[in-house]
Amino acid sequence: MLPASVDELRTFCNVPNQRFVCLEVDEPGLRQTFAIIHQLGPPASVAHLEELEDNLVTEQLLDFYRHHDGATLFLDVTSDRAGLHLLPIGSWKRLQSVVIELYGEFREEFGLEWLDHFVAFGEVPHSGNYFVMPTHGTSAGNVIYCDHEGPTFLDWAPDFHTFLRLFLDSPCEQIYQLGSFLRFDEHGSDRQWIPERFFAGENFRRE
Repeated sequence: MLPASVDELRTFCNVPNQRFVCLEVDEPGLRQTFAIIHQLGPPASVAHLEELEDNLVTEQLLDFYRHHDGATLFLDVTSDRAGLHLLPIGSWKRLQSVVIELYGEFREEFGLEWLDHFVAFGEVPHSGNYFVMPTHGTSAGNVIYCDHEGPTFLDWAPDFHTFLRLFLDSPCEQIYQLGSFLRFDEHGSDRQWIPERFFAGENFRRE
């Protein structure tokens, strides 16, 4: 049986004709619709899964990566812009090093004890902001959003399942709270558009 998070995500991704109705950044009275897709990776390798088990990541994260070694969600069909990128396991160590380099100096100021034991598994494309999960301590299993502006460290979700469900249930709200880094444009135009409402299929609608 598939884990709930994987089953829900596959069902969500398979709904046809997904799109965002977007506001123009400088003229919010204007709206434009842009098509989006989602890309799910293949199952992670046995070696990579064993590496995760050695790092004591939560079973929820393991369950997901047993079926999909990463994913790109809310991807613009005409560019590489996307709302959320879950990195393949092979990229985690590189991203972990980036997070330590960026935020190591703030360890005492912000109480970032988790910098000693965490995995960095997600990023918001074109933002320099990342999602991490502590593997020890009081925040173990939580999903934390590291925003380089500030910087700030937000407890985004208490676990990985909840983290995914937030993006499936309220994608526009989540993208806005991340900083509206997902912006669409039209070829040959300087206008930029940010998601306001999400639609999929004929009768399937979320706002």
